[in-house]
Amino acid sequence: MDNIISLKNYAKESIITKGNEAIYNNEIDKALELFEKANEQFPNESNILYNLAALYIEKGKTEESETLLRKALEYDPNHIYTLIGLANIIYYKTENFKQAKIYLELALKNNSESYEVYTSYANLSMLEGDLIDSANYFIKALQINPEYETALNGLSTTYNFLGIRFIKQHKFEKALFYFKQSVSYNEEWFAPRLNMARTFGFIKNYNKAFSMIHKVKSILGDISLDTINKETIEPEYLNVLLMVNITEAKLLYQKKEIEQASKRFKQIHRLNDLLPTLNYSLALISLDNNNLESARDYIKKEMEVTYNSIKVKALRYIIHKKLNTASSWKAIHLNIIKKSDPNTYKLFDSALLLKRYNLEKESNDLFKYAKQLNPALFEELAKESEIDLLTSISGDDNNTLI
Repeated sequence: MDNIISLKNYAKESIITKGNEAIYNNEIDKALELFEKANEQFPNESNILYNLAALYIEKGKTEESETLLRKALEYDPNHIYTLIGLANIIYYKTENFKQAKIYLELALKNNSESYEVYTSYANLSMLEGDLIDSANYFIKALQINPEYETALNGLSTTYNFLGIRFIKQHKFEKALFYFKQSVSYNEEWFAPRLNMARTFGFIKNYNKAFSMIHKVKSILGDISLDTINKETIEPEYLNVLLMVNITEAKLLYQKKEIEQASKRFKQIHRLNDLLPTLNYSLALISLDNNNLESARDYIKKEMEVTYNSIKVKALRYIIHKKLNTASSWKAIHLNIIKKSDPNTYKLFDSALLLKRYNLEKESNDLFKYAKQLNPALFEELAKESEIDLLTSISGDDNNTLI
């Protein structure tokens, strides 16, 4: 009898091992076939049910996955991965963090030192936008397991998002602090370094900005855009290279190295003419060169990508005003902006853009509206003189920050 049980357990472990190997090799269909076979032969096994549920998620079968997880919980109410899986599915379906937390709290009840549960807390907190809570949960996970790669990468991501949040609030020193923290937990991830470069550019510290760009290029491989064939390069890698180059081109423009900036923007345009903020930047250069027809074409193209940006709408108005084809500002454009429910930062930045091109009446209208929305913040922004947000869209590069 013992031999029969032993052989049965051996067969079960063998099929689970093969299934796990298939998962590791990203052979999802093969893994699914193996775990479905395992579930037929050995029903009511929580580990098998959990793995099968996870594979159903990969295939987009959320309802089937939840059914299997609830079944697994009946046989083992303390199965930690089942509880984590249910928490994630509940949040995915309802976006109700309070309901999802019920399962995570059950998991912690008997697994108080589980770094995986704290990591799940952290991931859901990140999705909720509670970035400080997310960071704290990742830190708890790392206190238990300092080498846990998922938590290390997660904490790096959270700190990067915190940096972006502070850029949008014009708190650039805080932004730089969190980007540096992000790098410390994942030194090979280019995103926080690229965001640091942008931040240094905003506060006109161009030496540090370009130094950071060079570091990013060394991580990614310093490839000349002229040598790229977009038909053969991986699209995701190409997109990353273009984001780095568009950041460098903007820095060149900010430093008034216009010819170099223009050349770089046009190289990028050859490879992807719908990259967010690219056509806006080309419109700026065309406007500065009084090439109004080109500026109009570029800003029209930008609006296909970032139509809701107040700053894009403001630049479009400037171009049409100079072409004598703009309708009344007060009657149309200001009302459009008001209906867009903008915030004070974006309004103030757009007002500065209008002022730069000598549209004093329109600029004053926007300044007045921004002050009405938040008088205290308006006064803070009015004191800022050492920042340069001209090349960003709406003051935060919302479409390109990573």
